[in-house]
Amino acid sequence: MVKVWTAVAAAVVTYAGAQGHARPSFECEHWKPHYPFNGHYNTTTAISTDKLNVHLIPHTHDDPGWLITVDQYFTQEVDYILDTVVTELQKDPKRRFMYVEQSFFQRWWREQSKETKKIVKKLVKNGQLDLEANGGWVMHDEAAPHYSTMLDQTAFGHKFLLKEFGYDGYGGPGGFFFENDSPIKDDPYLHDNNVCERIKTFVDHSLERAKHTKGNHVFWPMGTDFQYQNAHRWFKNLDKLIHYANQEGRVNMFYSTLGQYTDLKLQDKSLEWSVKTDDFFPYADQPNGYWSGYFSSRPALKRYVRVANSLLQSVRQLEVWAGAKSTRVNHLVATVGLSLHHDGITGTEKQKVSDDYAQRLGEGVGNGHWRLNELLDTTVDFCFLANVSICNRSTTSDPFTFVVYNPLAVAHSYTIELPIIAKNAAVELANGTA
Repeated sequence: MVKVWTAVAAAVVTYAGAQGHARPSFECEHWKPHYPFNGHYNTTTAISTDKLNVHLIPHTHDDPGWLITVDQYFTQEVDYILDTVVTELQKDPKRRFMYVEQSFFQRWWREQSKETKKIVKKLVKNGQLDLEANGGWVMHDEAAPHYSTMLDQTAFGHKFLLKEFGYDGYGGPGGFFFENDSPIKDDPYLHDNNVCERIKTFVDHSLERAKHTKGNHVFWPMGTDFQYQNAHRWFKNLDKLIHYANQEGRVNMFYSTLGQYTDLKLQDKSLEWSVKTDDFFPYADQPNGYWSGYFSSRPALKRYVRVANSLLQSVRQLEVWAGAKSTRVNHLVATVGLSLHHDGITGTEKQKVSDDYAQRLGEGVGNGHWRLNELLDTTVDFCFLANVSICNRSTTSDPFTFVVYNPLAVAHSYTIELPIIAKNAAVELANGTA
């Protein structure tokens, strides 16, 4: 018998069986793990009333633009995340996965075959693939955007979920990000078997987490930025984590979703929840490390988002007044929504990514201007560069007519600035009055 000690837990290795066919088995402190020699890990469990219930919520956080552009993130990382996750979920109906960013998911969805779409709809229907958490076009910043744009981008994502799936409606403990960290090594033949250490560490973290919440349910969001490109590695290790943690016996662990966790919390009528009435700003991720600079960084992009949203609201009003049966500015909605990403309008992205957001906004604004001319009786030109005194109509035509539209529900005083070639000018209303 050989004793193998780790910094966290002691493991005892024994050998049993006929000579030449010895099968090693491990014993941890206070419990003995049972290795599934048939390769099947037991992830089946019911809700416990006498143990801490630990919900594991597999997820990925995918930024639609940050260090690289939204297109680059999709083609280099997100495409593989969704492909492999769908494959792994089909292997075990107990597995779960939560996905949020609709700007990525809908792009991936358009590329899928009818058969794959059928499979995904089945995964959503049986609760394995959870798309209900947020469901917006992006996970928007909550300080820089105007509230109307937050509502628009969220609704834009929800419309797709309602149409396709009938929906009406950040990370685990360090060392357990299985795409990068060491896997759970449970084969008794391995010299560096780490089951005892890894299970004890994770269960200890879970029990500590329980001290900071009410009731007997805690959750771990198992994932972080752009994880699950290799979903097989993730789910294989999560299967092991659940299998051995439940054998260890101190907690009851299982795959879950944010919706299941929240429902179980709310069902416990004995719990009283405190209400927070103030906000969380300014955010700090370390002592004296306040995230306040982003309130004013990249001011040109921030203004461009506001200008594009103003155009969007104006076009929508005119569509209603014109009796349009449906909107035709989805491209503008999508580009404004994309820019609300918490690494977009905030200015925390790389310069080339900021340029990409601005280019997309320009394309969306062009879509909005095209739709306006569709709705108006007379075609009008738009002065995109009036802020730098460039407007062909006002500097080459004499006289010329310009239109001012106030989309607000209240009167508003505003100074209109247009470049002209004359030193003096007379201004008349369209009805001929001065």
